[in-house]
Amino acid sequence: MFASTRLPADPASAEASRRFVTVMLSDWPHDVIQVAALLTSELVTNAVVHARSAAEVVLDHSDRALRVAVTDESSHLPILVESMDLLIDHSRGLSMVSDMSDDWGVLTNGDSKTVWFNLRRPHRARRRFGRRQSSTVAMRAGERTDRIGD
Repeated sequence: MFASTRLPADPASAEASRRFVTVMLSDWPHDVIQVAALLTSELVTNAVVHARSAAEVVLDHSDRALRVAVTDESSHLPILVESMDLLIDHSRGLSMVSDMSDDWGVLTNGDSKTVWFNLRRPHRARRRFGRRQSSTVAMRAGERTDRIGD
């Protein structure tokens, strides 16, 4: 699924981005939605505050993974602050993205940049009996199984 929205250069856009992510990912696990909404709002805040720009938020996901990309109108690359003083109220957004996402990065395109992150969707609970059990038994018996993710 692919969805996008353009948000103005306004502090209220952070909250709007959280609502957008929450609605678009309504069938995802609640904890993943919370992380995606938080990280998206941090990137939108960076666009509004540091780039002084509107932000385009793009969600692209399959059943197993989510990519969120936030594009702003500044070519200045973000700086990842390694050590965080928890008493300050800024400079933590990119560190949160780095710590909480499965992968992240920055793409530049002339006078704009896109900061993106990926989150994996956790595997759904399996039935008590089925292929999972047979894989476990095979592994206990010392047999090799080449199946991944069954």
